[in-house]
Formats: sequence, structure tokens, C-alpha cells
Amino acid sequence: MAGVKEETAPILKCGPCMFDGSTVEPRYFCVDCLEYLCTECIRDHRRNKLLREHKILEEDEIPQDIQLFEEMKKLSYCNKHSYVEIDQYCPSHDVLICTFCLQNDHRLCEGLSDISCVLEDVSRRKNVEQHMHDLRSKCKANNTEMMQTLEEAQNDINKVET
Repeated sequence: MAGVKEETAPILKCGPCMFDGSTVEPRYFCVDCLEYLCTECIRDHRRNKLLREHKILEEDEIPQDIQLFEEMKKLSYCNKHSYVEIDQYCPSHDVLICTFCLQNDHRLCEGLSDISCVLEDVSRRKNVEQHMHDLRSKCKANNTEMMQTLEEAQNDINKVET
């Protein structure tokens, strides 16, 4: 059809191989590096001690567009110091901060916490809330069952008295 553009998926290439002038189809995507990797390059990536803990997506999970991952990565960096990751929470100002912000602007703030601890606390709290919800549901079910048994017993008592 004339004038109608047909949308096609972008052609993905392995980042390190492109750097060397090759065009190799990627089989993996590193979320931390925001880079596509082929089978050979993923092996090198995993061998590097500094890169071993990176989140790797495999073939069926590879994103066609990495814009969402780029935006997510930006959120983990400080607004004032864009090259430093956020690692602290300041409850006095209700903000996430980096080490430089801590030293410069939040030195006197109380109750500062490491963000990983805050996330663990939130996760633990959610688990406790879910457990309490489950217990309430079980109590209601047991109460309903007990009331039915009590009603049946009262009906039996009335029959015996009659």
C-alpha cells in the first residue's frame, strides 16, 4: 500500500561486538549495563567479578526498546548528583539521598537509614500485614462455623425439650 508505513521490530545487535565492528544478533540483555549481548559476550560478562551480579534477561525477555529501562535506571540516581546512586532515606525531609547529599545537606538529620534496610522493613511489614489479614479471615470463618454449630445445637436442645 502506498503511503502506509509497516512497523517492524528494530534490528538488535550485540553492543560489545558492534564496538569491535561486528554485527551479531544478541541473545541476552543486561539491565544494569543497558546493553544487548551475544552468546560469546555474555560469557565474558559473567566472568567479570564486577558484573556477575548484574540482572540478565534471556532471549524471550529481551526488550525491543530499552527506553523504560533507561528511565528506571535514572530513578535510582540522585537528582542533585546524577552520577551517584541513591542509598539513604532521610525521614526528616522524606527524601531519598546519595552519600554526597548526606554529607552536605542532611548531616544533622535524625533517623537516616540505608535504603536497603528500609526496603526490607517495608517487605517485612507487608508480609506481616498479609499474615494478619489471613488470620482475620480464618477467625471469621471459624466464628461463622461456630455460630452455625451453636444454632444447630440450640435447635437440637429445643427438639429434645419438646
